[in-house]
Amino acid sequence: MRVFHPNFDFELELAGLPPTARRNAELEPLLFYLAEEGDAVLLPEPVPEAFLERVARWGFATPRLEASSGAELVGWGASPGAREAARRAGLAWKGPPADAVRQANARPFGHLLEQRLGVAIEGASLVGTRAEAELSATRFDRWVLKAPFGTAGRNRLLRRGPPSTADLVWIEKTLAAGEPLLFEPWLDRVEDFGVQGEVDRAGAARVLAVTGLDCGPTGVYAGTRIGLPPLDPRLEEVALEAGRALGALGYHGPYGV
Repeated sequence: MRVFHPNFDFELELAGLPPTARRNAELEPLLFYLAEEGDAVLLPEPVPEAFLERVARWGFATPRLEASSGAELVGWGASPGAREAARRAGLAWKGPPADAVRQANARPFGHLLEQRLGVAIEGASLVGTRAEAELSATRFDRWVLKAPFGTAGRNRLLRRGPPSTADLVWIEKTLAAGEPLLFEPWLDRVEDFGVQGEVDRAGAARVLAVTGLDCGPTGVYAGTRIGLPPLDPRLEEVALEAGRALGALGYHGPYGV
């Protein structure tokens, strides 16, 4: 039996930021559509019977709300918090090593991998000091500076022109964690899409699907579109190489690029 755990804010946990209980609560229903017959969902609050009836009426399996001892906990993200949730519930944990998860989700690792694969944005760089960030900002009219961890347009600066005093305070505070920030020029966006894949325990990668991303003008994620056509073979190979690089870290499980 698999037991799904709704830690949708696991990137915040990796960044050492406080959890967002509201966000987790809003997204918890998604787990009911991932579950198959015999699976369970681990939730902090009771689920209304009317919702369970609606799930069944739409043709989805209705997961259990109580897990058998020894079942495997599957987190939305393989974070230390998910591992601890498994321990508290008496469930098995088969997720990847914590250090592999942290490195795989870190933007510096992603940038260096993009460089190696020849797909990095021209002008993108890692900055380790306030002076480097200020210098990088002078080279482009509009730019974005991203913390090592974050997703969906959070934990970053998106600016035009030199950084403000408040921006510099954020830069110094974020750098104090000991990891570089990712600087990128802000590009005119044509299309937003993602590639979903999976890395097995042997480190082999496979592409599962291509999804369209609905994002606002500043790149903040708002939704996903499914059913997109297959990738160009060259882009698919990049996605597979990214998965293999994750496998080399010791990571296994789902991944997205």
